[in-house]
Amino acid sequence: MNGFCGGRGADGSACWGARLPGLDRCLAHAGEPAGEAFLSGLAPGAAVDMSGVPFTEDLLDRLFDAVRGPHADGLPLFGDARIGRASFAGGVDFSLVSFAGDVDFRGAAFSGDADFEGVSFPGDTDFGEAAFSGDADFREASFAGNARFNAASFSGGAHFGGTLFSGDADFDMASFSADADFERVSFAGGAGFRGAAFSGYAYFAKTSFARNAAFVWARFAGDATWASCRVVGVLSLDGAVAEGEVMVEAAAGRVSARGLRSSGRVVLRLRSARVGATGLVCAGPLSVHALSRPIPGTPDLDGSGGVVVTPLRGVDAESVTLTDVDLSECLFAGLHRADQIHLDGDCAFATSPGRRRRVLVEEHHWQAQRRTARRGGPGPWRPAHEGVEVVGPRRIEVI
Repeated sequence: MNGFCGGRGADGSACWGARLPGLDRCLAHAGEPAGEAFLSGLAPGAAVDMSGVPFTEDLLDRLFDAVRGPHADGLPLFGDARIGRASFAGGVDFSLVSFAGDVDFRGAAFSGDADFEGVSFPGDTDFGEAAFSGDADFREASFAGNARFNAASFSGGAHFGGTLFSGDADFDMASFSADADFERVSFAGGAGFRGAAFSGYAYFAKTSFARNAAFVWARFAGDATWASCRVVGVLSLDGAVAEGEVMVEAAAGRVSARGLRSSGRVVLRLRSARVGATGLVCAGPLSVHALSRPIPGTPDLDGSGGVVVTPLRGVDAESVTLTDVDLSECLFAGLHRADQIHLDGDCAFATSPGRRRRVLVEEHHWQAQRRTARRGGPGPWRPAHEGVEVVGPRRIEVI
């Protein structure tokens, strides 16, 4: 960065825009001759440092014209673009702008609508801590490198429909004051929404996560929906808080909802997934349904499509409905209101050695512990994993 401008804004506040080469002022405060001289020296593909510059609509248009291609229909083309902490008065339209390098909008302030529809970002892109006061439109955009939106604030609608993230996408601690639309988004890297706050409707439909989708400690003031999604890794809702309904329909490697708190119902309609929900609390019912057929338009993961439910310890819900799921590894001890469990369809339990009867996995753990104490080994019974409490026959009988 070339130092900071010593100019003053219209309100008398200091300007922190990057100085132009050889000058002590940024583009907004350099004056007409110096500003035009700088702009006339730019060419398509130029690297620019506009950090902290307060842009008017006219000044932004002049910058676009300076890097526009030689033909009449030539589009503005930037190389590496450092525009962090810049401010933009009114709406801005970057939808016809091209970038050839890394792009830095970190901490930028967009006072109106911001249009980045269809923009291709070939390098790493940083919108961390950016403030979007109007609608933010990134529909059909593509991010070839890592994309950072951590701690960004979206006061209007956040539109990411059809966007492609080829690297990691970081939305940790972002805030969405209106609806957040991530329909048909493809996350080829990790997708992080840790601690993000959704005040409107959070909508992930036909969304593909090639790795993990982390919504750990996220907060949802409205309904949150993952419909016809594919998650190759883990869809994590651990510690999340939802004031509305949580609905997940996905083919997933694993779904983790440990410590999830929901004021409404929680619906998990799954293919090919392992589900863990230790400590989940919801005011409405909880249902886990293994779908018998693939979700239309959503390819299955490798495997049979079955759903394995693991710990239900500490779950507290109005009722729990389990449909066609594998309960052979499920820990029921500590489940609140166990009398409100409804088993529907074909739910598979563990079996005793010799497959003479169906048993809870807690009995396997107890029998293995008892046999080990007496004979030095668990025999055909499955011992508990490290850290899992082994309960005795009285509690098993009650369950």
